[in-house]
Amino acid sequence: MAGLPITHIVNEILSNSYFPALWKQSQITPINKVKTPHKYKDMRPIALTFHLGKITERVISDLIKCDLPKMRNQYAYTKELSTTDALVKFSSDISAGLDKTDTVTLQGLLLDFRKAFDRMRPDIAVFKLLSLNVSPSRQPQVKSQENHQRRNRAELGVPLGKILGTLLWNVFVNNLEPSTSHIKYADDTTLYNAVRLGDVEISYSTAYRATISFTQNPLQETASYAAT
Repeated sequence: MAGLPITHIVNEILSNSYFPALWKQSQITPINKVKTPHKYKDMRPIALTFHLGKITERVISDLIKCDLPKMRNQYAYTKELSTTDALVKFSSDISAGLDKTDTVTLQGLLLDFRKAFDRMRPDIAVFKLLSLNVSPSRQPQVKSQENHQRRNRAELGVPLGKILGTLLWNVFVNNLEPSTSHIKYADDTTLYNAVRLGDVEISYSTAYRATISFTQNPLQETASYAAT
């Protein structure tokens, strides 16, 4: 019986497609990423929101996930997938590539989006979720050590600590589908492929080293695609 009032509130929000403006507000608490921070980048902004807002976000997130296709090659914030699954896939792909007789070597490229969640463009997220009628508007409240509060409207990024933030990020990068083998884990993307005999020219070779030049390099082309 204790949960009935909350259930009624959440159902009213869903039926009216209206998320209370007060619940969109969040208090940003800077958490040190290093022992002695000196710059903004040394702090991790964690968004603290209302408990009822978090409960409602969780319900909305679960509803959205029911309509979304599977996030391709994304192992973060995905049900029944983890870092272990990502490592197993990477190891299996590498082993399979090495087992082929025409494999010369393997190459990989590790990408890490800088300040990914802070720089995610809401207009693109809105475009991708427009059919789901998900509103990204919010008004975070910043709290410093002096307890000085100032309210600003966030025009860029998704606050860390928001239930919907991780879901929005997965949708945001879902169409990042390079032609080579790849693994996405949150804002980290690993690209890799086997280099075949037909992809290179060997100008010098000993038992310990070789000098090769690429006639074609799928990973280079893929990296250029990912950068755009």
